[in-house]
Amino acid sequence: MKLWVHASILKSALLANAADKKNADDITKRALTKLDSNCSTKSSFSADGLLSTRKEQWVWVLSEVVSGSTQDLFATSAHNDLTSPSRHNNANAAADATLTIRVVDPESDYADKVVEIAREHINMLDGGRGVLPANTLEENQPLPSDLTQLTHLHEPAVLDCLHRRYQLPSGWEMYTSSGPILIAINPCRMVKALYDESTMKLYQRHGEQLANGRSGANNNNINNKDQVSSSSSSPPPHVFAVADSAYRGMMRGLDFARNKNSIEEKNESSALSNQSILVSGESGAGKTVTTKFLMQYLADLSRKVHSDHSTSGKLDKSSIEQRVLNSNPILEAFGNARTLRNDNSSRFGKFIEMRFSDRGRLLGAY
Repeated sequence: MKLWVHASILKSALLANAADKKNADDITKRALTKLDSNCSTKSSFSADGLLSTRKEQWVWVLSEVVSGSTQDLFATSAHNDLTSPSRHNNANAAADATLTIRVVDPESDYADKVVEIAREHINMLDGGRGVLPANTLEENQPLPSDLTQLTHLHEPAVLDCLHRRYQLPSGWEMYTSSGPILIAINPCRMVKALYDESTMKLYQRHGEQLANGRSGANNNNINNKDQVSSSSSSPPPHVFAVADSAYRGMMRGLDFARNKNSIEEKNESSALSNQSILVSGESGAGKTVTTKFLMQYLADLSRKVHSDHSTSGKLDKSSIEQRVLNSNPILEAFGNARTLRNDNSSRFGKFIEMRFSDRGRLLGAY
């Protein structure tokens, strides 16, 4: 069984295992030095190729159980309410519980170190949440595209899954779902065919299938759009899927409103069809680019419901859809600045409202 152990607990256990910090072996000393700093420096290239340095904290260490039982430890962690009968029943067993673990993280300075963790160390953190079970993610099995499919949903488990998906070579796994929420990690590189016209058509076809009551089976083993071109598979998480879901939800509400008799009922039902998409994140995460692709997808869907476009199938320069898309750079010119993480960072919050007709045609943006 594998566990995530908090760095502060590992540090306390290492000190307790050694008779004296001065007498600890070299491996333990290096481990304690790293835990004291509790910070590693990683270098990454920004989108424009400039080298940027970030200090990122990772306070969890992946380990495996050598001996001892985790049942008592996890049981009391789950029942940390003093009034809980389960806590009192397990208190005596947990007080003397000792867990021996081996650090299996190959990138750690304390890899392969065997450490005994007592209950007193686990109680250092509030609620005893310093030792958590790890998910079993086999290397030959596809990683889940939705975090709700994970057995354990806690900080190290979620971040580990996101990190594993981010490292996959195709780049499409920069997107991961968490129920209705889409998590995007900026790849800081160009990803082939991720936002081209054929990809938009892929998600539009899937959205039409869902709207008509037909959907394919979920497929987590997806590396590019060629693997999801058939109707038997659902496309992977994507910002286009979020935009499509919002548009279809709006159209369902408008269709419902058209079936109402009185003007008051129509207006009330139309208001209920309004949709909102919230894009949030730290500087350099890709919020502005994500908003651009959301608007691009919604404008393309709008183009398909009316004939105001050129014969080539592309947006006409004078069309309302193209004019809405062209307004985005103007908005960006009002308050951008250079930061440590982004050379063109938006220094303001944006609220963009796109208006559609009752037939789904884009009328304008505010």
